[in-house]
This record gives sequence, structure tokens and C-alpha cells, in this order.
Amino acid sequence: MSDVTKPIALDETLQKVVDQLERMNDINAMDLITEFDGSKETYKKVMKKWFFANGANNMTPAGLTQLCERWYALTVQGWKGGSSFPLVTESVTSSGTKFGDNLNLQCTPSTDSAANRDDYQGNPLFAITDCNWELDSDGNIIITAIDGITDNFERSNPEKFVGVMQQTGYVKKVDGEDSQDYFYADHADAYENLVPLPEAVKLDGTVRSFVVHSKYMSGIVNGKMTCCKGVVPRRNISHDSLVTLPDNIGTQYSGGTCVDWSFLVWMQRIKYASLTSDGVLQGCCNYNLQYYVKVAESNVKRLILAANQGVNLQVGSTVCFGAYGGNADRGQAGTYSISGQDGAVITAIEDVTISDTAYKAVYVDVAEPFTTVCNGDATNGTTIVSTHHWVAGSCDNVLGNDGSPVNAGNGIFPAMMQGIEYAVGGYEVYADVIQKVVGGYYVPVYARKAADQATSITANMHESSVKCAQPSSDAWRYVLSHGFDGEIFYPNATSGTASDCTKDGFYEKGTGTTTGNFEWLAFGALATGSGNAGLSCLGGYGALSSGWWYCVARLSCNGNRGTLAA
Repeated sequence: MSDVTKPIALDETLQKVVDQLERMNDINAMDLITEFDGSKETYKKVMKKWFFANGANNMTPAGLTQLCERWYALTVQGWKGGSSFPLVTESVTSSGTKFGDNLNLQCTPSTDSAANRDDYQGNPLFAITDCNWELDSDGNIIITAIDGITDNFERSNPEKFVGVMQQTGYVKKVDGEDSQDYFYADHADAYENLVPLPEAVKLDGTVRSFVVHSKYMSGIVNGKMTCCKGVVPRRNISHDSLVTLPDNIGTQYSGGTCVDWSFLVWMQRIKYASLTSDGVLQGCCNYNLQYYVKVAESNVKRLILAANQGVNLQVGSTVCFGAYGGNADRGQAGTYSISGQDGAVITAIEDVTISDTAYKAVYVDVAEPFTTVCNGDATNGTTIVSTHHWVAGSCDNVLGNDGSPVNAGNGIFPAMMQGIEYAVGGYEVYADVIQKVVGGYYVPVYARKAADQATSITANMHESSVKCAQPSSDAWRYVLSHGFDGEIFYPNATSGTASDCTKDGFYEKGTGTTTGNFEWLAFGALATGSGNAGLSCLGGYGALSSGWWYCVARLSCNGNRGTLAA
């Protein structure tokens, strides 16, 4: 080929102009560039207008999915920034410093009654949209409906799966000489060696312009896992049971994954420039209450408790109740013999006076009335009332993308970040990862395909490059820092002090345990307490087959991830 016929290489600036002109050829592309003003309301308005103009309501799921690909590619704005933290050898502070386009942005969790500041919610990289999703026969994500855009979106149908959709981020973590830096951007060339969020990498190795995370924890309806509003998270989930439970929907489906959790870590580090969520966005970990009814009643839908006890319960939370049989552990069948293992949601708490004594009447949402018994506290047959996991959708009325219903920091209420509800009062179990103990270290080993998830480590799994040293004896240690292997976060340094860095605990087996495989238990449970619980909390003690009343899970659309094409 002569020099005359060789293609001309465009410089970076000219190429960006060409790319922008191509984007403007799409319907209403100019609106996307000129109308965004940083507000959540404007983002949703422009998104709705563009999807309507492109016929979203008349599209097949495959066509709607492709339309989502176009939207998120068109709305890349060139955002790049991050957060920097001191190395733990220099400081054990939880606070970092924002840089780049992240500088000066602020976020405060909201509640049902307060819409607090969130500078990210109208940014196209962070703006969220609820959707219904399913997987095709190969495990690829298909968008079937979009909240506020298509007429067929459903939030409370157990047959439909609710997800939170947003633009794909590109990430890297760098540990330098005196800092650990978290980089986040909306395009791959923003910084050197960025990689897309792993859940954005399709099975063919190409990158999807958006990611989806399941919005809710799962119940079991008609033998199938759910991801919808109004269902109480099913208890007694183990790693091993979670490997097979989604198969009742299809073998390409998966339980929750370690990349779902790692995404929340990214969001915390970037939006809050903090290693801890303690006192800010705590989740439910201080709501371990058990009381005995004080007045026996028949044919009722309420529980009569002492006034100073009933006041501690929360409307909207879930309780189990049944006949005390000598053991108050929630795993005992007697503790839920009336309510059933999923319990019932508290609909109201009212003052009542019975025989001149003031009580609290706790009303619950049950189909049939029941009878309560009062033989005295901790006496066989007396009705015992126990707090339980918050029902899916408890955060739906929060006036922001992050927050909790009433108080985001007191450990009573579930948490929501980027529209994703978590920390509902039970440890969250993941299907794709096993914590292996070998050579004095914990090492995570994970599967990238639902078909490769297993009840033991196999050759089809990937061993992370990040590991965490075991302590001398079984103990809660506290996570100082996480390593990032390009796909998931994992603790790589711990200490004995609960006030350092993440302020969250990692319960590790001591060096007396030389081998073993353990399930991943995230966030904490009703009684874990804020000293151990939090976004970085990790249980490393449960056998893969162990499922307790405080073990819950979610259905995930991210159980099938490809390897980035060269």
C-alpha cells in the first residue's frame, strides 16, 4: 500500500469530535448533551423522552436491551475522579480525600422524611433506574421493562425480577508509597490500566455500557427465589443450597455474587470517601429483641407487650412469634410456630389499657387470626415475639438513592446504596465464592459462570491474588484495608482494634485451622452490633453447608461474567 492510500490516524482530540458527531446523529442526542443539569429529575425526564422517541414501549426485550446499550453509551460525559486514603502503615483513619471530578461532591444518606444532599444522583455515571431483568439461555442479561418508561414494569410480582441499572464504571485501585487510591471513570482511557466493572463484561468478552444489580433480598415463592418487593427474605440459606436454589428458575441463574458486594464497596469509597459506614449508613445490626406477651388473647391479629418493650419495635419491621419451648433461639421451631418461619410485618403499634395496666398492642399483617398464651416470661407455652429480617422493599420510600427508612446510622433499619437494599438483619451469603484456608491465609476462590458454581473448589474456579493472614486463634479481627484483584475486593490486612479504618470485623479461624473451605457471610445480622457489622463485615467461620436463621441471600444477574477481550 502506498503512503497516499494509508488510512489517516486521527489524533485524540479529533477522534473525540468525530465520536461526538456520531452520537448526535441518534434521536434527540443533542438533548442529552444540553439538558442534563445534575438533577435526578432532569436525568429521568431526558431519559424518558429519549426512550419514548425511540419506541421503547413497543420493543421486544432484546430490542429494549439494545436500546439500553445505546442510551448508556450516548450519555458518557467524560467523568473521572476518585478517592485517596492513607496507607494503613501511615494512618488508620477512615476518612479519605476526593480528587478529580469527584472533588467537592457530597452525599448524605436520606430517609423516608428527609431528602438529603446527593450530588451524584443526576450524574449520568451514577444515576440509577429500576428495571425488570431476566437471563437468556446463555446467561446474558435481558432488560424486559424499565420503571417510569415502559408500561409493563412490575415491582411486587414474584415472577418478575427487579434490578437497579446504571452506567458502567471503569475502575482501578493503586497502593502507592504513601496512599491507596481508588479511581473511577465512565470511559476506559480516563486513567492508565482501568478495567470495567466485572459484571459489565459479557460472556463474549465485550463490555456492556450498563450494569444491573438485584434490588432486593430473596424470598421463596412457589419453590423459586424472588427479587421483588414485599417478600420476607428466606432464612437458613447456605452457600451449598444457594448453588442449586436458582436452578428452579433456570440453570443459568445465580445466587448473589462477590462482585455484587464489591460494587457497593466501590460506591462507598467514591461517594463517601470513607472506609467505614459506621454511624452513616449502618444497616440492621442492633435490632435483636425478644419479648413475651403480657396478656393472652384469642382470635386476634396483635400481640400485647409491656409498654416499655413494645416501644422498641418498629412499624414496618418483621417479627416471628410462637410458643416458647425452653430455647429462645430463632432457629427453634417453637419461636415461629404461630407466624411461620418468614414471620409477619408490624403494621401498627398502639397504646392500650387492659385491667388498668398500660401496654403496647403490636399489630401484624397475617392472613388468619391467632391465639396468644401468657404463662409468664420464659415459661413453656408462652408466646415469644422475636425481631426478624426486614421485608424486601423496606427502603422503597427513602427520598434518595442512599439511605434508610427512619435513621441510617443507628443499626436498626436496613440500608440502601445506589438503590440496592442490603443489611436487612441477616448475613448475606454468596453463591460464586468460597473462602479457602491454606498456608496460614484466607484466600477467596470464585466462579465466573453459574454453571461452574459448586459445593467444593474445582478447576473451573479462579483463585484471587488477594489473601488475608489468619490470626493465632479464632477471633474477630478488624479490616484495615482491602486488596483488589481487578474483579473483587478482599481484606488483606486486619488488626485487633474496632476503631481503625473500616471499623468492621472479619471473623477468622486461627492458625490451628490449617485447611478448610468457608462460606462468605456479609454485612452482619440482628445481633452483630455496629462494632463488627458493616459493609466490610465478613464471616469466615461457616461451613459451606451451614445455613442458620440469620443467613439470607439474593438472586443475582451477575453470575455469568466474561473475560475482557484483548
